[in-house]
Amino acid sequence: MPSTPLYPLSFTPIFRPVLWGGTRLMRYKGYADTSEKIGECWEISPIEEHLSVVDKGSLQGKTLKELMQAYGRDILGTKHFARYGERFPLLIKLINAEQDLSVQVHPDKVSPKSEMWYILETSGDARISAGFRQGVTSEKYLSAVQEHCVPQLLHYDAIEAGNLFYIPAGRIHTIGAGSFLLEVQQPSDTTYRIFDYQRRDQEGHLRPLHLEQALEVLDFTAFPPYKERYTERKNRLNRLLSTPYFLFSTLHIDKPYMFTASEAEGCAVFFVAHGAVEIEDRWGQKVLVEQGHSVLIPSVLIPLTLTPSAASKILVVTLPE
Repeated sequence: MPSTPLYPLSFTPIFRPVLWGGTRLMRYKGYADTSEKIGECWEISPIEEHLSVVDKGSLQGKTLKELMQAYGRDILGTKHFARYGERFPLLIKLINAEQDLSVQVHPDKVSPKSEMWYILETSGDARISAGFRQGVTSEKYLSAVQEHCVPQLLHYDAIEAGNLFYIPAGRIHTIGAGSFLLEVQQPSDTTYRIFDYQRRDQEGHLRPLHLEQALEVLDFTAFPPYKERYTERKNRLNRLLSTPYFLFSTLHIDKPYMFTASEAEGCAVFFVAHGAVEIEDRWGQKVLVEQGHSVLIPSVLIPLTLTPSAASKILVVTLPE
């Protein structure tokens, strides 16, 4: 048994410059502007090449992999540890798109990756595509690939803050310019790029496409409407999405709230979308989480008391029951 006790865990953000990024992400998190085009911030990552590292407390400097090896059962809870073992089962990111992202799809068997998007902010005529239009067949798709017009086959939704989309593996999708969102997904970084607007990388080369791999996993079934419908109430946990891989909820609180073990059968990840919240765990340990930041709460620390500094919105990710 490790001698160092667990506490609410925050991690050093992993910022990723990309050609379609910008500056909004840094401002949202309260950091100084940078000249780099930041498109992603990996909040919690078990991906080997980009492991999250604890940024505060007695476990500062430890990677998420090391935490899971030492404390996996206490972090996930007995049931989820039996299912997932020592690999943390979620990858959580912020995405800021100043340009349209490529049209892409994720695999469903090798390195499976289902994901969801919660829209935090938008600008301009921001839109999302999370599937084909009705009537698209593999033949129509292959023709569009040859004619370089795949985006014309997609179903698009205009978006605003609070919109929610679920993108199971195999569903074609793209994020449009002006979108700023939280992404929760299975822990895989495998993407098959289908269409990329003839963009070039920093060396001037066209970014590669993965057309054969994409065709093997694409689901041509249309499922509109793709935008999730839900209602919310203040000062209670609102379950918005249940998937085989993660559960997603929101909390709008303007007074102290008790978060219990019945609301998270295992660990919980809190992301403060607006405001600031003090979290006190069952042992009396406290941490302040401000807008744009996240914290991982190990299973053994629940129940919690959440005390907002003002009206605050918290996005909550837990594991399937």
